[in-house]
Amino acid sequence: MRPLLLFALMTACASPSLEFRGATKTEITLSGDRITVFRKGDRVQAVRTNYRQKSQRKFGQERLVLAIEAATGCAVKPRSVKGDIVLVTARLDCP
Repeated sequence: MRPLLLFALMTACASPSLEFRGATKTEITLSGDRITVFRKGDRVQAVRTNYRQKSQRKFGQERLVLAIEAATGCAVKPRSVKGDIVLVTARLDCP
């Protein structure tokens, strides 16, 4: 299989990491990014499933945090955020 085709197939969908198996799944689009959010209790994981060019990668992690807040209706605990511009895990602060 050609590497480009394999990459396209891999980025077409998102699967949660093992700790988020059975989590609630929400798919949203935010500022042109397709993001899948997995929530399990107060823990959450966001995965960007579209490609971004190098010039578009600024604020990638912040956009994932915004997607989490939009999908869950809860604030993200700032010091709990871990990850990069493609995948972020965090804890929620819900009322």
